Amino acid sequence: MAFRIPFKYRKTLSLPKSTDEVLPFLHDFSHSIPACFPGLERFEAQTTHEFFWEFTPLTYAGKTVVIHFSTSFSPRPNGLQVAPASKERETLLNGAWVLTPASSDCTLTLSFDLELNIPLPSLMRSMIAPLAEKELKTLFDQYAENITTHFA
Repeated sequence: MAFRIPFKYRKTLSLPKSTDEVLPFLHDFSHSIPACFPGLERFEAQTTHEFFWEFTPLTYAGKTVVIHFSTSFSPRPNGLQVAPASKERETLLNGAWVLTPASSDCTLTLSFDLELNIPLPSLMRSMIAPLAEKELKTLFDQYAENITTHFA
C-alpha cells in the first residue's frame, strides 16, 4: 500500500570562485548542506560520513508525507558524491556535486536521483506524484540558489 516516485535533478551553476575556494565548502557537508538546503529539519551524523536527513513534512489531500533518508558521503578531488547508506530505507538519494575549473571561476554541476516512497494507496499516485515532484524541484532549486548566493 505504497508507491515510489523517481525524481531526477540536474543543474549547472556558474560560481565566481575558483575550485580551490569551493571544494572545502562542499567537503564540509556537515555544515554546508544544512546551511543551504531549505526545509531540512534534521541533518544528523550517524558516523563520520553517514548522515540522516529529515525534511519538513509535506501534506497532500489531508495526508502527511515525511521525507527522510540516510546517506553516505564520499569526498572526491573534484567534488562530492552521495549514496544511500542503506538500501533498506524507503527513500534513496544518489548524487554528485562536480566542480569544473573555468578561468578564474568554476562551474558546479548538481546531479541527484531521489527515489521517494509514498506510504499511500497507489490509486493516489496520479494526484500526489506531480505535487511531490513540484515540491522536490522547488527544494532543490532553492538549494542551488542558496549555493549561488553563498559564493556571490
